[in-house]
Amino acid sequence: MKYSIIIFLIVLLQLVYTSEALVHTKRTFNHTQWGDQTFYWEYLPPGYGNGTKFPVLLFFHGMGEAPFNTVNFTTLDRVPLNAGTPPYYISNNIWPLDLPFIVLSPQAPYGHGGGSVELAIRIVKEQYTTHADFYRIYVTGLSQGGGAVWQFISSSTTNGLNAAAVVPICGSVAPTAGSNQFATVVSSNIPIWTFHATNDATVNISQTTTAWVNGINALGHTPVPKYTIFATGGHSIWANAYETNRAVNTQNYIYDWLLSYSRAPGGSTTTTSVTTTGPATTATTASTTSTTGPASTTGTTTTGTTTTTTGGSTTGGSCPVGGGTPQVINYSGNCSCSCTCN
Repeated sequence: MKYSIIIFLIVLLQLVYTSEALVHTKRTFNHTQWGDQTFYWEYLPPGYGNGTKFPVLLFFHGMGEAPFNTVNFTTLDRVPLNAGTPPYYISNNIWPLDLPFIVLSPQAPYGHGGGSVELAIRIVKEQYTTHADFYRIYVTGLSQGGGAVWQFISSSTTNGLNAAAVVPICGSVAPTAGSNQFATVVSSNIPIWTFHATNDATVNISQTTTAWVNGINALGHTPVPKYTIFATGGHSIWANAYETNRAVNTQNYIYDWLLSYSRAPGGSTTTTSVTTTGPATTATTASTTSTTGPASTTGTTTTGTTTTTTGGSTTGGSCPVGGGTPQVINYSGNCSCSCTCN
C-alpha cells in the first residue's frame, strides 16, 4: 500500500509539471521577401484566446544562431540554445507566467537586419490580428540582432512608429556618417533602452551603441534613451539584460519598462507604470501619462552600484568602474565623471 501511494505521488507530480510546462511552437510564414518562408518560434501567454489583446515581444538572435544556409525546422533549434535569452527561458520552462507577452523569435539564414524586424511586424499584423495588441509591439535583439533593431528604427519614421519601445543589446551596427539616421530615430519618439559592456572585444562600444546614443541625444530625442553600460561581461552581457528573476535583476528589469510604453492611434507615445505581478492577464497599472511632445529630462536616481540620470549626452569622460563584477552604470543621457557612479 505504501509503495502504491509513492508511485501515485510520483505520477501526480509528473502530471503537475507537465501541465505547467511552457509551450514553445515552431511556425512558418510564407512570403517572397527572403525566398518563400520565414521560420520562427512562437510563445503564447496564459489566457491567450480569451478575447484579450496581448503585447508582443519580438526577439532577434545574433550571428551565432544563424545557420548560414537554408532555414528549416531543424536549424530553428539553434535559436533557443543561446542561454540567457527569451527563447532560451521559454524552451527551458523558466519564463515567468506573469509576463503577458506573445513572444516571436524568427531565424534568419545569414543574420538579421532591419528588414527582419519589418517582416516580423508584418507577421504579427497578418497572423495575430485577433489577439495581438498592435500598439504594444516591442523589439529587442542581441549583437547582430541588436544591430537590426538600430537599423529598423533609423531607416524610416514609420518603422519607429510601428514599435512601442525597443531594447538593442550590444548591437553590432554603427551609424552611417553623414546620414539622416539620427533624425529618423528622433522623428518617431521611440523609447530606447540599450545595453553594452565597455570591455566588449567583439563589437566596439564607442563606434556603435555610444555613437547611436550621442547622435540622437544631440538632436533632443524624447524620451531620453536609457543606456546601461556594464564594466565587465564582454560581448555576452545579454543575460544580465534579459534576466527574468526580478529579485536578481533589480536594476535592469526591462519587461516592466517595456510594458510601460504603448503607441496611441496617430503614433504618440503613452507611458504607464506597470508591475507584472500575479496572473499574466492582470498586470497592475497606475499613473498613466500620455506623451506627445518632449518628455521630462530632469532627475537623478542612485541605487547601489547603479546611477541613472536623465538629460544631456554621454560625452565628457567616463565614470570610474573599479570593483564589483559586474558594476553597472545606467546612462539616460547625462553621465560623465561629474556623476556619482558608485
